[in-house]
Amino acid sequence: MSKENSPLSRMLTESYSVDTTSSLKAAASCKAVVLDDVSASELSGEDAAILGDYVANGGGLIVVGGAHAYRDYGNLPVFEQLLPVKAGGTPFPRKNTGVVLLVDISGSTGELSGVDPKLGIEKGLALQILKDLNPDDFLGIIAFNNAPHTVVSFGRYPDKSGVEDSVSRLRYGGTTHLAPALAEARNMIKDFEGGKNVIVISDGIVADSESSLAAAHSMESEGITLNAVGVGGDTDEDFMKTLAAAGGGEYLRRDQAHGIGLLSGETKTEKRTDGYPLLIINSGHFITRDLTLNATVYGYNSVFAKKNAQALLMTSNGNPVVSTWRFGLGRVVSLTVDNGNAWAPELYRNENSKIITSMTNYAIGDPSQGFEIQAQDGEIGKPIQVDVYSDRDPDLTFDGQRIPFARTGERLYSAGLNLNSTGFHDLSGYTIAVNVPSEYRELGNNELLDQLIRAGGGQVYNQSGIALLIPDIRNRNTGIVQETVDLGPLFLFAALLLYSIEVILRRISEFWH
Repeated sequence: MSKENSPLSRMLTESYSVDTTSSLKAAASCKAVVLDDVSASELSGEDAAILGDYVANGGGLIVVGGAHAYRDYGNLPVFEQLLPVKAGGTPFPRKNTGVVLLVDISGSTGELSGVDPKLGIEKGLALQILKDLNPDDFLGIIAFNNAPHTVVSFGRYPDKSGVEDSVSRLRYGGTTHLAPALAEARNMIKDFEGGKNVIVISDGIVADSESSLAAAHSMESEGITLNAVGVGGDTDEDFMKTLAAAGGGEYLRRDQAHGIGLLSGETKTEKRTDGYPLLIINSGHFITRDLTLNATVYGYNSVFAKKNAQALLMTSNGNPVVSTWRFGLGRVVSLTVDNGNAWAPELYRNENSKIITSMTNYAIGDPSQGFEIQAQDGEIGKPIQVDVYSDRDPDLTFDGQRIPFARTGERLYSAGLNLNSTGFHDLSGYTIAVNVPSEYRELGNNELLDQLIRAGGGQVYNQSGIALLIPDIRNRNTGIVQETVDLGPLFLFAALLLYSIEVILRRISEFWH
């Protein structure tokens, strides 16, 4: 649905078969529906019901912003529930922000990435992040190689000149062990009252990947968000993405690091004449994968992303621009800038325009009739099966890696996925949740365990009393041992001694007489 000719309409017409209409009654025959600057007053209750059924049964929906869009969608709840965003801006006041930077200074960071050493790039990224922080924010910096080294203690630094000097003097050397640095960062920020964020700047080439992932997952469970920034062309992006997912954060390439402030809760207020640069904050989604963006917009619809929605693109002051989620079997994309006629002409030009086609392709899904994916959520250590019903070989990826399918029936293709990390994973635009093993979720103390231990003479210790375990074991191993001792020889010796004394006394007596 559209009321005017625009860069958006021209792009869609050039790339797809498009029908422009003012009615949604024929939506079921379309692969995707695009609403261009449509207000709630232009949609009837019947229209909202049609869209709800259409999306729930596998259709794609793209809602484009503008002067009339989003602001009154609350008046049509049946329609608003389809969207991954809600009008009104951020629903919660900004919290104090705490950030701990972990900067990799191992030997591998002395290697060149292009013409610059990777450590030099890391320093530049760290300094850029420092500039994004507000004067009232709390900051700590830890450099790490085979051990963590506190460079800047956790605190407020309104004047960051001293901090910047400390960063500039970092030198590389040693091996790469991330887990101890994560433990140090956790201790540094765990008691902070506010947003707790840890940012790892590294090439991801570490010697302790498993323990690092476990540490990141533990930090996430304590409310500490871990984001990762990659440096260098040889960055182990698979590990860095997995690390960020375990820590409940995002992975950014070095050219996207200017968006890290938004991930830690930072926003900047800019003048209207300056515009609002667009920042990619999730580069792992189908829409933003391998996308380079250089665009500024001059207006947007004020919204916030709903729970479970994925915000992919934001303005520099923190307003979601592109957000997605699944509704039933369908996919919904929210674009909160206009069709290119007024607010966002740069978004529809040159390389930037790829995001529009990516959004549309994501909403459409696979255009072949009867294409269906079946995959259940899973848990670490247990493979899950992905079944695809299709007239041709499916071409799908799991976290960016192509899935090898085998044909197992008529129009049926199957594959197994090994799950190695918790969090939400991308299956060609579908989201799969991976949980910890079920035995962990069901772990607890059996009420008979305490009785059984005490019946055997043992004792139950809580975490705070664990230091008493070894002393108690030693005390319990000290006891009284009864043995039978033959005292006969002792009495014989005593009798012989008395006899000898008596003889000696008699001889002395005889001598004196």
